[in-house]
Order: sequence, then C-alpha cells, then structure tokens
Amino acid sequence: MRQISCRYLMLNLLALLVLFPAWSAHAHEVRPALLEIRQSHSGPVEITWKRPVQGEMALHLKPQLSNGWLEKSPAEQHQSDSFLTQKWSIEAVTEQPLTGSTLTIEGLTSSITDVLVRVHWASGEQQEFVLSPDRASITLEGLTESPVALPAMFLLGGQHILAGVDHLLFVLGMLLLVRSRSLLVKTITSFTIAHSMTLCAVALGHFSVPVPFVEAMITLSIVFLAAEVVRMQRGATSISIRFPWLVAFGFGLFHGLGFATAFSGIQADTGELVSALLLFNLGVEAGQLLFIVAVLVIAWLVRANQWPAFMARRVPAYAMGIAGAYWSILNTATLFAVH
Repeated sequence: MRQISCRYLMLNLLALLVLFPAWSAHAHEVRPALLEIRQSHSGPVEITWKRPVQGEMALHLKPQLSNGWLEKSPAEQHQSDSFLTQKWSIEAVTEQPLTGSTLTIEGLTSSITDVLVRVHWASGEQQEFVLSPDRASITLEGLTESPVALPAMFLLGGQHILAGVDHLLFVLGMLLLVRSRSLLVKTITSFTIAHSMTLCAVALGHFSVPVPFVEAMITLSIVFLAAEVVRMQRGATSISIRFPWLVAFGFGLFHGLGFATAFSGIQADTGELVSALLLFNLGVEAGQLLFIVAVLVIAWLVRANQWPAFMARRVPAYAMGIAGAYWSILNTATLFAVH
C-alpha cells in the first residue's frame, strides 16, 4: 500500500513538473507573428511587421534583413488589443537587392511562437515560409521550382494547437469524460464543428470579441471540465457527464474564438482569405487528431502495463484543474485590468 501511495505521489509531482513550464509559457504569447514583403516593378517595397501583444507589451521580436532595409525606424506604427503593426516603405536600389538577402527574426529562438513570412515578388509570384524558434532565419530567393511541401497556413494551424496547452488540456478533459467510442466520436465532432463555426465567423468579419475575455473563458473551460471529470470518478453524474458533447460544443465556440485571434494576425488578402482559412482550420484539425491518437496510445500502454486505474485517471484531472485555475487567475486579472 505504501509503494502504491509513493508511486501515486511521484506521478502527481511528475505531472506538475511537466506542466509547470507550460504554465509559465502560457503567460507569453503563442499567436504567430507576420512579416509581409511586397515588391513591385515601380515604386517602393512595402514591408509590414505584425507581432502579438500581451496586455500592453508586444513580444520582443525584431525582423532584420541583411541588406539593411529594416535598419531605419518604421514609417508607420499602430497597436490594437491583439497586435502591434509596423510598416516600412523602402526605395529599393540595385545595390541592395531583396533576392539573396537573409531574413532573421531576433528573439525568436527564446520564444514559443512562430512567424509567417509572406513575400510578394515583383514578378507576381508569392512565397510563404514559417519561421520558428528552431529556425529563426532564412535566405530569400525567387521561385525556381515547386517543391512538394505542406502549405504554410496548414502548418501554422497544426503548430498553433499543438503549442496551445490550454486547447490540448480541454481536449484531454473531453477524452477523460467520455466512456464509449461512439460518444467519443460524437464529442470530438461537436467540438470541431463549434470551434470551426466561430473561427470562420470571426475570420470573415461577422463579429469580434475582446481577446482577454476569450482567453479567460478558455481557461475557465479547463477548470470546469477538470471538476466534471473528478465528479464522474467519484460516481456522481451531471448533464456534462451524460452529454459531454453539449459541453464540447458550448466551450468549443470560445476555443474557436481563440483560434480566430491567432488567424487574424496572419490572414491573407480578401481574395485569398477563404483558402487560407480552410488550410489553417485543416491544420488545427490535423493537430487535434494527432494529439487524440497520442493520448489513446498512452492510455493503451497504461492499461497494458496494469498501472492502478485511479492513478491514470486522477493525476491528469487534478493537474488540469491546477493549471486551469492558475491561468484563469492570470487571465481574469488581465481582463479586469484592460477594462
């Protein structure tokens, strides 16, 4: 009995140690940044740099081009609740070409976000790249071939949900709450439909919701779901336990607003908006399915190794609740500070 208790304690400590970096990371921003370069045959090169804002502070990210174009102060700058936008207008000269220049995002290696780089060449061609903490620079070259690769917006969608610990913990809570395969499919489908609805509605400009309110609701959804999982494990029941797909749909609407906040900073021109939105949403779904498969595999390994069932169930539930409560306090404080 003492051995089981020690193992249970160690598992709880391990879960907290694993989640603690995620708690700290959540205080930073995981929304992607955008660097867009527009070249033309005549006229200046227009460069737009958008980076996420947390409260009143923007992420400490700075783009640099080896040809020196970004050494001057931006010609224009403005800040919204979500992003700080800076713009340059560069009179390009042949001694300082864009082709062959190296783009580096200073500060990216110590962050947890990604940067979408979109280049519109004077020839009419367009390229998109994704820079991340493990790849903070790239040499810009015109299109010479068409390699087979996943579209940048698809990659950003997948990376966004896999880096969004709050979204993943909510999905984990749903997996812990359902008791059958058919109910699991119904619950995941309900969550997918809900967050796709609000993601599309906001991205297409039908309405908007303040970012601090959305983040507070997302973290509160984790606390609620963790409490329902513990309630179920104690033999009690509720509407959420009997119909988890209702909870998945209701809170999925808020999670979709969170995805929309990330997408709004990197969305394409109006003509490309629908295709970019589709790719981003497909990336989110792919990342979500990858996480679900990983959790189911881990659950199978736990059963195969005959770990005590209460350890496998209660450790994730209590860890979810602690993390969700911590984030809720931070986000609620930010919400009231903003208003």
